[in-house]
Amino acid sequence: MYQDIGVNAIVDIYDNRTSESAADAMKYFISVKIENLYQKFEVDTGACYTFIPDNQFKRLGIKRQLEATGIAFRSYTENVFLPLGKVRVKVEHKGHVSFEDLYIVPDGFNPLLGRVWVRHLKINLNEIDQNTDNDIQNEIFSIQNITDIETHFPEVFEQKVGCVPNFTIKLKLRDGAKPSYTPKRNVPNALRVKVDKELDSLEAAGIISKSITSDWGSPLVAIPKGDGTVRLCVDYKAGVNDLLMNVTIQSRKSMKF
Repeated sequence: MYQDIGVNAIVDIYDNRTSESAADAMKYFISVKIENLYQKFEVDTGACYTFIPDNQFKRLGIKRQLEATGIAFRSYTENVFLPLGKVRVKVEHKGHVSFEDLYIVPDGFNPLLGRVWVRHLKINLNEIDQNTDNDIQNEIFSIQNITDIETHFPEVFEQKVGCVPNFTIKLKLRDGAKPSYTPKRNVPNALRVKVDKELDSLEAAGIISKSITSDWGSPLVAIPKGDGTVRLCVDYKAGVNDLLMNVTIQSRKSMKF
């Protein structure tokens, strides 16, 4: 099955099940320099490869194209997942420098440093054991200027509309509600070119999409902005708002943002 999507091997990772005492079972954490920026990993000598979740990879500011891997990873829970790709990076630790493959995996996984990097960077696990900061879960980055912030958190500075991840909103209609369609309103001639340009921009960004027919429709409202462009809004008061169920106080308290 996995050969059909270019996977030639499935590699076991996260083999960290243990019956030892809590002290002996404590995880190893280490920070290594990747392309001149420090990144914290959990060290797992039971894993061959080193990987990092996509969101943390982006913070490193590495712009090189990801390469196909031909492998899949299997966690200790037997779940198989595919890496997004890999990239060759310069890594350093205590004076040891090497060029290694870094695998990029979907968000939700912790950064993991495997035994290939352990050997090539000559990482001494006994020294990690003696590090009193080994149990600190979050890496503290040294921020010297605005460039450091932009490098660590590039997604914050992207010139695009943001998106709230892992959050779904549902609008519930009243019982017996039927689709409502309100004819479009004429756009003033002075704004038509600007409106068309903004619609094209929203479509290119994947925020809106064209629809030939629809049972639902609300008129567009164009609001001129100080920079000469327009902000596009939709007048949902015309036929939609009255069909929506009211949000109760109890429901609002249960909403988590």
